[in-house]
Amino acid sequence: MIKYQDRILYGTDVTIPEEEPEFESKSRDLAEKWRSNWIYLATDSTQQIKYLPGKVKGLHLPKRVVDKIFHKNADRYFTNVKL
Repeated sequence: MIKYQDRILYGTDVTIPEEEPEFESKSRDLAEKWRSNWIYLATDSTQQIKYLPGKVKGLHLPKRVVDKIFHKNADRYFTNVKL
C-alpha cells in the first residue's frame, strides 16, 4: 500500500435513501465499517473481523499514506475529471 499509495481510493457505492425506515441504523453500520477500516489502516490495534478466524492487526501506515487513501487521492482525481 505504501508503494502504490497514489493509486488507492477509499470509497463505497452504498447509498441509503433518507426516507428508508432503517436509515439511521444503516448509517451507523456504515460509519462503524469506515471506522474499522480506518483503524486497520492507520493503527496497529488488533480487532476481530467478521468471517475471519482470530484477530487482525492493523497496518499502521504513515499518516501521509492514510490521508491519501481516505482523502487526497480522491481530491486529486475528481478535481481533474470532466463530467
